[in-house]
Amino acid sequence: MSMFLKWVTFLILLWTFICLKDALVTSRPTSTKDRCPFNESEWKERASEMFCQGSDSYHCFLAEDGVSVKESCIEKTLILNGFCPIFTDEGYLHWSPCNGTACPNSSYRSDEAYKYQICFQKKMNANHVTADSDQSGEGTSDASNLGLIIGIVIGVIVIASVSFLAYKAYKKLKDKTGIDEDVRNGCDVLETNDIVYVVGLLGNSVSTVGKEIACKHAHKNKMSVVYLNYLELSPNFRFSDNTVYFIDGWFGLWNDNPCERESVKESLRLIFEERDKKEEKKFVVGLSSEIRKTYAEFFEENEVVFSPSETILLDRSSKKKKEKVKTHLDTIKKKCRMDECQCHKLELKHITDGKKLGPHLIINLVNLDHSLATVLIGESQTPVDYMTEHFRSLYKKDAELFKGILYLVLNGVYDEEDFSSLNVGEFTITRENMTNEKLRAYTKRIQLKSSTQQKSKLAPTWSSIIIGSSKERNIVHVFWHNFLYICAFRACYYLFPEMVMPHCNLDAILQLVRPIGLGVNFTVETDVEHIALFYEKRIRGVKSLEASVGEHPLVLKYRKEHAEKK
Repeated sequence: MSMFLKWVTFLILLWTFICLKDALVTSRPTSTKDRCPFNESEWKERASEMFCQGSDSYHCFLAEDGVSVKESCIEKTLILNGFCPIFTDEGYLHWSPCNGTACPNSSYRSDEAYKYQICFQKKMNANHVTADSDQSGEGTSDASNLGLIIGIVIGVIVIASVSFLAYKAYKKLKDKTGIDEDVRNGCDVLETNDIVYVVGLLGNSVSTVGKEIACKHAHKNKMSVVYLNYLELSPNFRFSDNTVYFIDGWFGLWNDNPCERESVKESLRLIFEERDKKEEKKFVVGLSSEIRKTYAEFFEENEVVFSPSETILLDRSSKKKKEKVKTHLDTIKKKCRMDECQCHKLELKHITDGKKLGPHLIINLVNLDHSLATVLIGESQTPVDYMTEHFRSLYKKDAELFKGILYLVLNGVYDEEDFSSLNVGEFTITRENMTNEKLRAYTKRIQLKSSTQQKSKLAPTWSSIIIGSSKERNIVHVFWHNFLYICAFRACYYLFPEMVMPHCNLDAILQLVRPIGLGVNFTVETDVEHIALFYEKRIRGVKSLEASVGEHPLVLKYRKEHAEKK
């Protein structure tokens, strides 16, 4: 059946239903299948059908209208007691105050909202009629039935006359509404190109937009979609036909590691080789604006020119983007019950103007700590410095919480199934610290695979590939945004540099520490004594590392100082 006939048939049936509905007496509102999963088993079943990937997981909430429901693959977050999650018209997860006796009485994860069915109760439609209000006698008259039949026939004729025009208008508009403009532009690029670059500041939704472009294009063209860290593109990697690949993580997870040049070069070569085959493969490459700037010459040498026809620049502002940020900001203000809170004085310009972070991240940081509003308004500190101080203050304000933060900094991840108490410096970190309820405000829980026989790996780190120490994991906890890790790392380093340099995960040191005078982006600067402590404890004697980190500023500084002493 053609799309036109399907469209006509649908409208005819809809009209018939509407007419019959008005003629029949009903004892309750008409039920609908448009509902979210009712319990955990239904939720998991639907999640398996949605096939969310990476750190995203299945979510289903009521929409802002309180009637329709929306489903999406997004990252888990923590919902505070007394609130229900909803999806806004723009697709954001927002909180709505819960009113009732069965409202959430403690914080809970957004992907466990099914536990609180009060959050899924739809608003009653005022147009629904009940038996008492609709009855006018024991039966309907012949005249009423005749009128009903005439109404149906006339409706069918009218629908048949306008359906073709209506369908054409729908076809033209359906791909241009309800979709982010950057996602739409990226999909347009993939219609004619085999690769699109998505570039933006940290916190400007590079990963979210890139994944959405890949998913939308794959869905439209009946293709598969795969999310990868660029380090997974080894020479043995086999690309699949009819697949869209989203690839990010270039030069490092938290910041850039200069030692990764060769790895990046090899991965780019593999992508371009596949692109040049002109087979059914598409590539979406997510990249930080700072990385693009720092390695501009390197990318040009490797055939990446970021032409306007193949690049989506997320840092460009637009009216629609500002409206979305303002909507999110207004929601935070409404949710705040403290009249004197500085968040009520925040304006759009405080979020978007002159910041080196994406506005969506800044909004989420304000949601985490409303005191940040004072900093944004007065510009007395950068968000990086403020959040660094926030984590530093936990050392004295809440030592048990700080232990959990410290563990995540040193290890990069908390594995529920592979944990041993850690004794480092003055601290003894136990599982109790890692299950601290307060820690959940800073972290997200990722269940990589539900089946123990199909465990998956986190995105590999550069050092794990060099050393050959990758681990299979199942359920892990990490900071809900890389920016939080960066600030927590800085806080721990400023407090205990002699502990962080020899004990922290290697990739964090290589990405976030530089010698004095050579600091960039989010890095801390360290002196020659701590550089020596790092090199002699972590690098010396490991041949694979010694051969691979030779161009890193920390290693160059150490070897220069060592040579001068000789």
